[in-house]
Amino acid sequence: MEKMNHHGFPFLTDCPPAVMEFQLATDASDKGFGGRFGNEWFSYPWTHGEAERFPIAYRELYAVVVAVGTWGHHFSGRIIHFLNDNTNTIIAAKKASSRNHDMMHLLRILHSLCVDFGMHVWFDYINTVDNNIADALSRLEFDRFFKLLPTANSSPTPLKLPMPEHPPHP
Repeated sequence: MEKMNHHGFPFLTDCPPAVMEFQLATDASDKGFGGRFGNEWFSYPWTHGEAERFPIAYRELYAVVVAVGTWGHHFSGRIIHFLNDNTNTIIAAKKASSRNHDMMHLLRILHSLCVDFGMHVWFDYINTVDNNIADALSRLEFDRFFKLLPTANSSPTPLKLPMPEHPPHP
């Protein structure tokens, strides 16, 4: 069932839809973050101390926002199924709310992208051991990634939008 919560975020509640047209997996680690859509992928290292500054739930959501910004133009009017191995990220995304101001910053960006692209999102938990392709990307382990997904494009997908800015230091 499609609903808009009090933030106006398009999300699906109660039970997953019968048809989810696209599935994306994202992940973040202390080294970087990455995502995969079919044979397309991205992987970036953290710079400027983000791994130390932000909790893992923020870093995981950041990877989701980059994925939507990169591939969202494919998803107009569609339901996107995100697989993520961090329960705090999934809870915040499903509620479209967080007590953490930095997480809310990313949720607002995610909301804006979903509205701009006319897409809906559904988040599900994936066990870390089953999220090995996105995990390899987040750890910048490209040999492992290409062994796990030999059909992957040889080069990463260029970003379609600038990476979201992190909130300023308090």
